[in-house]
Amino acid sequence: MAYAVDDSRWPVVTVRPTELVNDIAALDGTYRALELLLARRQRFRVLLDLRGGASSPRRRQRFLDWGKRHAIDLTSYLAAIAIVVGTSFERGIVTAVTWMYAPPWALRVFSDRAEAETWLASEPGPRG
Repeated sequence: MAYAVDDSRWPVVTVRPTELVNDIAALDGTYRALELLLARRQRFRVLLDLRGGASSPRRRQRFLDWGKRHAIDLTSYLAAIAIVVGTSFERGIVTAVTWMYAPPWALRVFSDRAEAETWLASEPGPRG
């Protein structure tokens, strides 16, 4: 998988890049793991740690396409997402994506993982 998906702290799920993060084909395994989480039909929160993962227009487009295909389930079951970034460039990419697609769940970007975890634990759920 391009990203490790760890649900051992359910309903908080941690997603982080692996050594295969730049392998476009490895994204399919990540998306299958996320689909299994959605199939539980239970609300959950995501800690997405992007540090160490490079970005590319192709990967971002695949992410947006996957999100559109699963929009109903994501809206129903994703309560909040905390994104941890390591650089201002990563923060800019996240900001650009959220400009193109404003998610219906709570979303915040952090440079510190502990702060992200604290916010995620206190976040009551979706916006709106």
